[in-house]
Amino acid sequence: MLDRKEFLKGCAGGLCACAASVCLPVAAEAAAKPEDWRLQFVKQRYAKLMDILSRRMGTEGVSGALQELGSFCAAQRDETTNKFRGKVEDYRKFLGEHGSTANYDTERGVYTLVYDPGSTCPCSFAGGVGKTPGTMCDCSVGWARHNWGIVLESEPKVELKESFLRGGKVCKFEITPV
Repeated sequence: MLDRKEFLKGCAGGLCACAASVCLPVAAEAAAKPEDWRLQFVKQRYAKLMDILSRRMGTEGVSGALQELGSFCAAQRDETTNKFRGKVEDYRKFLGEHGSTANYDTERGVYTLVYDPGSTCPCSFAGGVGKTPGTMCDCSVGWARHNWGIVLESEPKVELKESFLRGGKVCKFEITPV
């Protein structure tokens, strides 16, 4: 059974796993343990909750809440991200070593962060494509804004361009320094 501390540590590697693929060691550690029946229960209920909230609150309201949650989750790993404050190239290299690519388009002044989840969404709370609404990916927007804000030393504009749960083959974000 996960205690509260383990849940929060795994948050960035779980709910925000798409953009937080740099936290794969946490997710790998959790995967090595046998899955508790309650985790599947929570995944199903979470997916249904996101569906209900999306319909009742509208996409914009849920998106904002999820982005805030993603920022909270990312903040749980600030000890790692703070090492890259003002060191964009080092951060890009770090991301590359952990399954993501972050390219910079000098003409547009935009970073493109791409994570390829393979055949399934890596989010620990995702109930699977068709069960988990794509709006859940907005959590990763908040995660990216938080972490890239530390690295760039100012809050960037972050746009989700493609996501696995929304029918894409990869999860792709554009990060624009402001």
